[in-house]
Amino acid sequence: MSVVITDAAVPSCLRSEEKLQLVDAGLYINSPYPPFLGPKRAVDLIISLDFSLDDLILAREYAAEMQKPFPLVDDRVLKHKDWPQDFYVFPGELSTPTVVYMPLFNRRNCRGLSGTSGQACC
Repeated sequence: MSVVITDAAVPSCLRSEEKLQLVDAGLYINSPYPPFLGPKRAVDLIISLDFSLDDLILAREYAAEMQKPFPLVDDRVLKHKDWPQDFYVFPGELSTPTVVYMPLFNRRNCRGLSGTSGQACC
């Protein structure tokens, strides 16, 4: 069965393809930042609960590459990568959302472990 897409809201490069391959955004960035960035969504606040600071950095890079609004994430935060604080707030301005990033394993809930011990907090 062949389906012809005629909706003008769908980009022509997608309408003309017989097959379309889609990838869950979680495979690229574990948190779904991409669908919420940009003026059409008008998102003021993104709260991200995650295991790794890597996803926040990937989201920042994605936003820069796609020219989407994203708050300034200071590279000094990377020094906390292996022993993060319990949360970080990256304020947005105007059409840029504020991001509250909450690492699930952090200094507060892994209080008894050293940041250099290499042990998992479970």
